[in-house]
Amino acid sequence: MQTPLGALDPHLDGIFEAFYRRLLSDSHFAGFFRDDDHVRELIVRQRESLRHAVHEDIPHLRDRYTALGRFHHHIFVPFADFAVGVDFLANEVFNIIAQDPKLVVLGHNVFRFFQHVKDFTAKGYLEAKLEEDRRDLDLFIATTKTSRETASGLIEQQLSWLRGVLEAIQGEDEHRMPDLEPESAPFVRWLAAEEAAQYLPPEEKRHLLALNQRIHTDAANLFYFVKHQHYTEVLMMYDKLSKYVLTLNNIVTVLAVRFKMEELVRDPLTGLYSRETLDETLSQALGLARHGGRPFCLIIIDLDDFKKINDTHGHLSGDCVLKHVAEVVQRYIRSSDYAFRYGGEEFLLVLNDTNLAGARLLAEKVRKTIEEALFPCSGTTLRSTASFGVSEARAGEELEAATLIERADRHLYEAKEGGKNRVVG
Repeated sequence: MQTPLGALDPHLDGIFEAFYRRLLSDSHFAGFFRDDDHVRELIVRQRESLRHAVHEDIPHLRDRYTALGRFHHHIFVPFADFAVGVDFLANEVFNIIAQDPKLVVLGHNVFRFFQHVKDFTAKGYLEAKLEEDRRDLDLFIATTKTSRETASGLIEQQLSWLRGVLEAIQGEDEHRMPDLEPESAPFVRWLAAEEAAQYLPPEEKRHLLALNQRIHTDAANLFYFVKHQHYTEVLMMYDKLSKYVLTLNNIVTVLAVRFKMEELVRDPLTGLYSRETLDETLSQALGLARHGGRPFCLIIIDLDDFKKINDTHGHLSGDCVLKHVAEVVQRYIRSSDYAFRYGGEEFLLVLNDTNLAGARLLAEKVRKTIEEALFPCSGTTLRSTASFGVSEARAGEELEAATLIERADRHLYEAKEGGKNRVVG
């Protein structure tokens, strides 16, 4: 029995001739065709396929175009190109309808037919992509399980989460979807950990949390389109979702490397930078001062009478005081500044874009805070004071790092000789 769309049969030759002329006139689409014989072969084959399709019910139509979608995925034709091609073909059909009043009544059916073509073809693309991604995810998960990298456990959890989404889509079973609450994601717990808080700038953290929110929101919305069999939207949303997760994993990997590098250049007791990186930091700061018109200051801090603390209360209490003083220092410096464990009880600060007056003001705040603090250590509270030597590298000044350190050292000596617990520079 002929369906309403069967009335298009006599026009299919003209429709496909016009359709292929349009494709071949576009350099982008013309690249998909080898030669004229290939074009003629496709015209015949696709015309006959459409001739059969317009007579088919929905289940058969779904099978036909799902298989076509799988085929086009495997020959690496992007779905976006296929979908635009379907729109071109639909336009040619509507051009024929517009020229023949008897066919006007077909308009709604034609629109629905081509919507089915795109959706069922998208289903084929989606099925093929899900199968490939499942194999890839299984391989990635197995690899991360044997990895000793810091973030491998987190990456494995995120890939397993994406695999759960994939399996739910494959089975069209919403109950198989993994946890969709953004706050419960292992990534969020990792981001809240102490090491991330220490090394990750707030703006980067906000960006990553927003990416995690987007991933879970898209996953939660995805099944609305699965349930309504809008496979074009499902394909696009899944593709975007999987890319977001893989992007997040790449960022996590980079951050894990960054954290590891930070650990290698930091003093294990205080968390400040170790002396090994001081030369490079000073070299960069001096270069900016000479050529970039940006002054910076250097402060050396030495705890007063620290040996008494070790002798009276023990080295563990001494270490405790050093940790507390390091916390005071970090409280007052900016993210653009650097704090180093310079020696046993010495600290060194590099303050970028800071003149001598600004450095003296900061040093005085740190000095006063240390003087007034009661540090809880080993069941008791300890006090300490510190002396400060400040030096400045003015914008445009030709100066060596050793000279700058010598100035700060000399001022520190003057602070000690002047009675300690003071700032000189």
